[in-house]
Formats: sequence, structure tokens, C-alpha cells
Amino acid sequence: MFCSKCGKEIDDEAFVCPGCGCLTGVHSVEKNTQTAQPMEVQRNKEISNIAQISFLSIIIGIFVPLAGWILGGLGLFKIKNFDCSYDTECIVKLEDAKKKCYIGIGVATVIFVVFAAILFQEFEYELVQIF
Repeated sequence: MFCSKCGKEIDDEAFVCPGCGCLTGVHSVEKNTQTAQPMEVQRNKEISNIAQISFLSIIIGIFVPLAGWILGGLGLFKIKNFDCSYDTECIVKLEDAKKKCYIGIGVATVIFVVFAAILFQEFEYELVQIF
């Protein structure tokens, strides 16, 4: 390969030209494309993970309200700390996940209140029978 600045023949693996010190750009381009794909894959996995947590907060919140609260809070925490960097698709996915987290927390709260009311009513009924 030849240097684009001084024309001297250089090794194909060279990062800079030994004659003039000009960057060859071969490794920087390859390195950027190699690191960009795994970062994008990791980012998509994290978005998918957040979406799953938000969905599970609804489902599990129906059966175990405390777990629904924890998963909903965890999802909201992850969303708050996730950087979308003006990526519209990412923002839309995270807004959807945020809504699901709030729904999960709400469902868990309603189920808890219903269970508490039923238990209180049973307890009150037993107290009335005792006295």
C-alpha cells in the first residue's frame, strides 16, 4: 500500500506512514465498524430487557403485588438511566416500557388494596363474632 500524502510504500498493517507520519485510516475505520455493531446489539438487548421487565411488572403484579412494585420500579430506574441520544425508535420503545411500568405498579396497588380489604373484612367479621 502507498501513503496518500507522500506516496511512500508502507506496510498494509501500518497505522501511520513512517515517512511523513500521516494516518493511514485503515485500522481506525475497521475498528469503528467492529465496535459499533456490538454496541448496537448490546443496546438493543438492553432495550429488550427493559421491555420485558415492564411487561413482567404487570403480569407478576397481578399475583404478587410486592414483586410488581419492585419490577415496575426497577424498569423505571433503568429507563431513567438509559441514554437514547435522540434515537426516535429507542425513545418510542422506552416510552412504551415506561407506560407498562406505571400500569404494573398500578395493577399491583389495586390487587394489594383488594386483598387487604378482603382480609380486613374477614378479620372484622371474626372480631364481631368474638364480641
